[in-house]
Amino acid sequence: MKKIMIVTGSLGSGGIEKVTSRIANYYQKKQYKVYIVTLLSNSDRSFQTINNDIEIISYKKDVGNSISKKLSVFSWIKFLKRIFHEIKPDCILAMTLKIASLCVLSRRREKIRICLRETSDPKSKVRNRLTDNFLFFICRKIDAIIFQTEWEKSCYPKFLQKRGLVIPNPVDVKKITFKEKTKTIVTIGRLMNIQKRHDVLIEAFSEFSKEYKDFALIIYGDGPDLEKDNELIKKFNLEDKVMIEKPKVNIHEKIVDSYMFIMTSDFEGLSNALVEALLLGIPCITSDWPGSDEIIRHGENGLIYNRNNIYELVQCMKKLANDPYFCKKISSKEAN
Repeated sequence: MKKIMIVTGSLGSGGIEKVTSRIANYYQKKQYKVYIVTLLSNSDRSFQTINNDIEIISYKKDVGNSISKKLSVFSWIKFLKRIFHEIKPDCILAMTLKIASLCVLSRRREKIRICLRETSDPKSKVRNRLTDNFLFFICRKIDAIIFQTEWEKSCYPKFLQKRGLVIPNPVDVKKITFKEKTKTIVTIGRLMNIQKRHDVLIEAFSEFSKEYKDFALIIYGDGPDLEKDNELIKKFNLEDKVMIEKPKVNIHEKIVDSYMFIMTSDFEGLSNALVEALLLGIPCITSDWPGSDEIIRHGENGLIYNRNNIYELVQCMKKLANDPYFCKKISSKEAN
């Protein structure tokens, strides 16, 4: 039996974790022996649906802050070397560039194929270009790369682009029936304003709700900026109109009757949440993060506004609120 090992950070509620679980379950059903190796503090099976026959192997030590993560590099390599030697997988799928580098350094002499799956925007403000260039050099011996978008591929050096293919994330959306749309605006994402910019969404909603008083906003997510977002909600006196909810396993059932879905990110890899909202038939608005035009075709299957431009975002929201025919038109189109 062929053995596939997926190496990732954790199995929480984020997009990488969701993709990891879907890939693992797919190959397990194809009669592969599948292992998931998590390098962070624990392997939370409770949120993601992982088939019982998939073995999860966790790095047991707690890795809390950025300093301890840097000091853990050598321990991670030692841990991965042991796991690779014991299990001898036929293929390793590393879920980030950093993890792929660790896998390359841990491969020893075993003939194990390593595939990197890029999961974010390589030119985003949270990525260090010097660090990435160093990691590109380490990954020169990698066997294959999966990019989510053409934009991601274009950010890599030519010698690595030649080993890559653009394969969008797997998406699993079942048809859900509902009676009618509610006056609810939704978004899904980690509460981390350096990326997701829920602060922009809350401020835009405060302007929008002055005219459209019967709309509510629900943000599904958790993260380090929960307190800041709640303070902003209080600042604009929106406590009765804006709610922040924890991530939900049955999120599709929760949002399917929403009037619109809005993504305000400064950068993304490929947004599962946005793609799933499109496939659920929810009219969508997104900021123009690099690669967004590979999902949304402005005016055809959604609307795109310039990042951080609150006025433009409000105008897009008003367009959907005022034009049910246009909403029906764009919600009948699927993503690219």
